[in-house]
Amino acid sequence: MRLVPPTLVLAALLAASASAGAAVVADFAADFSSATNPAGAWSYGRMSTLGGPFVASTATITYGPIDEITAWMPAGTFWPTVALNPTASTVSFGAGNAIVVGAGEGLLHPGQFGDFADVRYVVQSDFTGTLDVTFRGIDTVGTTTDVHVLRNGVGLYSSMIDGYGSTGSYSVTLAFAAGDVIDFAVGVGSNGNYIDDSTGFTARLSTAPVPEPGTYGLLAVGLFALGAWRRREARA
Repeated sequence: MRLVPPTLVLAALLAASASAGAAVVADFAADFSSATNPAGAWSYGRMSTLGGPFVASTATITYGPIDEITAWMPAGTFWPTVALNPTASTVSFGAGNAIVVGAGEGLLHPGQFGDFADVRYVVQSDFTGTLDVTFRGIDTVGTTTDVHVLRNGVGLYSSMIDGYGSTGSYSVTLAFAAGDVIDFAVGVGSNGNYIDDSTGFTARLSTAPVPEPGTYGLLAVGLFALGAWRRREARA
């Protein structure tokens, strides 16, 4: 009787020994607050220059058919804006329902004087993990913005959003340290003005998957079996 090759056994053992899934460290949508700013490790505000001093917004306004979207803004003006659609459905609002915000999607809009809308996250503890970010044009008239991700004031990612549905995505795995400051900023873009510049936004940080402790034991068993099989085949 021919035995099952240990290569197949090894593969089965590893498949059965699943790695621990990535744990979400922070999520802009899940952590968003319409009542407090800062909200834990997150802050909503603006920068007059990219990487410059951060100014937290102090006022809110609501948008949408049933005021489901809350936006943070400076007192006395509407922009720059940081907002979130917290619902499970797409929400449209504005003149002709021109702004279309997806379910669970943020909204960043730059200011009339060239200010960047900025979401800031401060890392709470050391970890190695993945940062996933997406920016998207959500004004049907045609979003034109420049989008950025910075770590401690140094650029990690920059792109242009030119048009409704235009997307810029960024994913990176890094060793993050407690106190690291991550900024997600949106500027006025290629046309130099802030009109019709609503930009969709999502951001999540998660730890890298870690193998379960039993995985290493199963791997050792599988490798031993593979070696024994090869010796047996050589003798045969």
